[in-house]
Amino acid sequence: MAAVLSIDQKVEILNLDKTIYGSIVPSNAVELVDYEINLPQIVIARQIIPYSELRLFEFDAESPDQDSAYLTVLINKERKLILKKDLQYSFLS
Repeated sequence: MAAVLSIDQKVEILNLDKTIYGSIVPSNAVELVDYEINLPQIVIARQIIPYSELRLFEFDAESPDQDSAYLTVLINKERKLILKKDLQYSFLS
């Protein structure tokens, strides 16, 4: 199962204790949106392609129905949380 994120504002990635693990922040570029990716280590995810017309952020994920407030994604085989509020995402089973 995977979650594909559409990021048009700052997204914080949280540890399970709700401390900040990292973030993905769009730049102010008008034509092509580039991102500042702030993560503490090399990230193993399905796909992260921030610098092309695709702008794809795809993570292994648990069903979004499990938590009404957070999307649970897997980064480096560890569970992380992303606040669902104001986040556009699709879930692929």
